[in-house]
Amino acid sequence: LLAAAERPEEAEPINANLTESEDRALSGQWYFVLAMLCEGRAQDKLRTTPPGEGLLLWRRLVEEYEPRVLARQHGLLQRVLRATFDPKNIMADLEHFDADCRQYELTTGKTLDSDVKSGVLLKNLGKDSSLGNHLLMNSSRLDTYAKMR
Repeated sequence: LLAAAERPEEAEPINANLTESEDRALSGQWYFVLAMLCEGRAQDKLRTTPPGEGLLLWRRLVEEYEPRVLARQHGLLQRVLRATFDPKNIMADLEHFDADCRQYELTTGKTLDSDVKSGVLLKNLGKDSSLGNHLLMNSSRLDTYAKMR
């Protein structure tokens, strides 16, 4: 629901476009949650958003504080490409990597290919890693990132 609200092609006010009454109720609740959290300049967005239009307020805050600028997209991609994987802490590192991939995909609207994710994992595990060697030796069977994971 929040991801859809972030898309600028959605018409305003957003609540009028919601077909489910549950979604309209969630938007209203989101408005009041954001109203309690907004401070400073963010309160200007709150004042100019109709009460109960939580999804619209969310969109306005995202547009202001997380703009879709190219430099941000490049920074997110670099974070994905520079991910580090410690074989002793691999599950936590994979969770961080997946979160960074999701953030990149949400921000850019582009999907990272499985081959890119697999390549980053293999490269950044290092050649001296027994896990990296295992993944390489079994690459015909472990041919996607999901299988490697």
